[in-house]
Amino acid sequence: MVFGMELMVKKLRRLPKLEPPSVSSPGVLFFVAMALAFFLCFVYMDVGFFAVGKRVLLSQQRFVDLRYSSTPKASLPDFLAAPACDVFTGSWVWDESYPLYRSVDCGFLDEGFRCSENGRPDDFYTKWRWQPNSCNLP
Repeated sequence: MVFGMELMVKKLRRLPKLEPPSVSSPGVLFFVAMALAFFLCFVYMDVGFFAVGKRVLLSQQRFVDLRYSSTPKASLPDFLAAPACDVFTGSWVWDESYPLYRSVDCGFLDEGFRCSENGRPDDFYTKWRWQPNSCNLP
């Protein structure tokens, strides 16, 4: 064992001595830049206690801060304010005034979720709407 250690120490002494990296070396600068970018991702994204607010790009405005607040900003609309109004309990009802829009005109629906564009021949499913119990929805 001792002989093996001596041989290893001799080989290590032959290696050139490493100097500490300078602050301006590309490796150190890259590491600092990546660490800073990683930290900023946590600060500006919604992760845990780092989330101080969200930024939203509105159509004609620059980024607008939406700060979290514990105070309620607005009361519920009249049709939802009734104590018996439960929007999760109800039934599907037929409504001739539906559909209110065509799926091709809706920018919020992905193409894969537009039944009419995926070859569904009928459109009767667009006439149904959700009617919650004890709620007078507009």
